[in-house]
Amino acid sequence: MSWRTYRYPVWAPAGVLMLLALLWPALWNGFPIVFHDTGGYLARPFEATLSTGRSAIYGAFLALGTEHQFWPNVLAQAGLVAWLVVLLLRLHCIGDGPWLATALVLLLCALTGLPWYTAQLMPDILLPASVMALAMLAFHADGLRRWETAVLAALIAAAIASHMSILALASGLVGLLGLLRALGTRIKLPQPAIALPALAVAAGLLLAPMSNFAISRQLAFTPGGFNFVFGRLVQVGIADRYLADHCPNAQIRLCAYRTELPRTADD
Repeated sequence: MSWRTYRYPVWAPAGVLMLLALLWPALWNGFPIVFHDTGGYLARPFEATLSTGRSAIYGAFLALGTEHQFWPNVLAQAGLVAWLVVLLLRLHCIGDGPWLATALVLLLCALTGLPWYTAQLMPDILLPASVMALAMLAFHADGLRRWETAVLAALIAAAIASHMSILALASGLVGLLGLLRALGTRIKLPQPAIALPALAVAAGLLLAPMSNFAISRQLAFTPGGFNFVFGRLVQVGIADRYLADHCPNAQIRLCAYRTELPRTADD
């Protein structure tokens, strides 16, 4: 797609329509969608501390939109999603017209939860965005312009720094890409490029503690992974069975609360 195509006037109304579709929950609500974790993210740059499962860099991103009631934040998220859809269609040679991209975005907004995540002040939308970016770098790097490659790599790094679960997922996907490349000739599947996805993940691995240090003066990854693991152990009953086998035991503090364990991970 040429720059003239991007500048063609029809892209303006198509782009606006895509943004409106991706942001309709926030527009209908009169305010970007807020999850109960949103405040935890936003507090990070103001308190200059790290908190369980709340990345400082995404909190800094939210802080940029405070003067305009966070509309710039969800608008940026919607613009990112729309651009990824347009880029994906072009790289797969499905079509580079504005109305095809608009139709696909409208379909996704009607049949999936995409607009709810895009319009929400949470980094969750970065997870599918980073997966799409990894796939494009791995299988379609030859069709990308330099600035597109740079933006996709930056997206992956920022997503990893914004939520540690994305680091685990992205690392696993890079490992899977390596396996696919090793077996590609035997099973007649496309061989992915490994260098760019791996470099993008490595950049995220560095950005996560560096951004935390810049904001909180603590050179560390976002804390709290053990909380989620323990919540899962409680919900499936493993924690209760462990305590039943080992209590009473003065060295296990949870023995005193064995009868008070919640039933679900959320509780």
